[in-house]
Amino acid sequence: MGVDVFPWQGVDLVIEDAGRLPFADESFDCVTFLASLNHIPNREQALCEAYRVLRPGGRVLITMLTPLVGRVWHRLMRWRDPDQQVRGMQTGEVWGIADASVRRMLGGAGFVGWRINTFQCGLNRLHQATKAECLPGTSIEHADKRRDRTA
Repeated sequence: MGVDVFPWQGVDLVIEDAGRLPFADESFDCVTFLASLNHIPNREQALCEAYRVLRPGGRVLITMLTPLVGRVWHRLMRWRDPDQQVRGMQTGEVWGIADASVRRMLGGAGFVGWRINTFQCGLNRLHQATKAECLPGTSIEHADKRRDRTA
């Protein structure tokens, strides 16, 4: 299911806030942020929500440019990028996120097993992490506490 805060072509569900997803706890095996986490101002809360909606053992996948590559890429592609032409950069958005910051945010949301791979000649990153397999009744409580701290 494609979810976004902007009604792009192919989006199945438009939401107000990525930090408050309209899905039941533990309803997905995988949550992806494809070239988008840097465009979510409350990204820590969005990752806590991803944790909440993932089943134990589920994965989060994030593609992300580093800040320098993001700045250069967006400048070069500005004239061809409908996102920049239609919407532009909003308050809280950044050009990219450093690998260490992605790892810190994933850990803060409760994810474990962080791995990173590069693609597109090393210019882009694929971050992967897993929702820990917790004892029954603990995963949601921890996610709720993290979400409350970021609200």
